Amino acid sequence: MMTKIDNTLGIEKLKAYADLLEENDLQIRRLEKLEAMEEPSLSQRARIRELRERLPVAIQMEQSRGATLRDLVDRLAGPKHRAVLRLRYLDLLTWPKVCEAVFEDRDDYELKRENYQRQTFRIHVEAVKQLDALLVRQDCR
Repeated sequence: MMTKIDNTLGIEKLKAYADLLEENDLQIRRLEKLEAMEEPSLSQRARIRELRERLPVAIQMEQSRGATLRDLVDRLAGPKHRAVLRLRYLDLLTWPKVCEAVFEDRDDYELKRENYQRQTFRIHVEAVKQLDALLVRQDCR
């Protein structure tokens, strides 16, 4: 079972960034669907114009926040700690996919998949604690 860490600054920043990525992806798909219409209505054309104006700003925000988070994650101790946060929050992988990416090269992975899943969660908790410590130090400067 995963330790509760939902109310930390680090997890809030990671989740907010993941939400921003998902929102931008959905808005891009929305624009693509609208642009693919043969004869969009006037209101649909207005949505297309609005999305074309707003998406570059949203993507710029995504890039800026992403760069800040990547810099923080790069400072974490341990490659698995960095990998778990990158895979989960920057690449938006599910927990099983995160676990697989980190541990699938182990000979006993299939046999001990649940153990590796728990280990992934422990690494996640430790990584978030490290991230929180970095954020506290950063705020103190």
